[in-house]
Amino acid sequence: ITAAPPASLFLAQVSGDSMWETLHHGDQVLVDRSRARATADGIYALRFDQDYGELVVKRVTIDPRDRSLTIASDNPKYETWRGVKSEDLRVVGRIIWIGRQV
Repeated sequence: ITAAPPASLFLAQVSGDSMWETLHHGDQVLVDRSRARATADGIYALRFDQDYGELVVKRVTIDPRDRSLTIASDNPKYETWRGVKSEDLRVVGRIIWIGRQV
């Protein structure tokens, strides 16, 4: 599913319901750290505080007019942030695989 070297990949466990219905609490996601820039729309692992911020998983879309980002939860109960500058957050990597217990 990726050409990234294994050292660039890590598994994380989803906590909470902000990405419901796409991701469920307890799901595993494979994060590709070699894709640590939001260069295309997708689901990414992000940190808002450059050093110690909590790791969050959100949907990121890029406005083609000014390259600003929209950061959204798939669950409509949560706020969407529009007009975010890429330098205001740290993209840890892109989510490339989802696993869940049946």
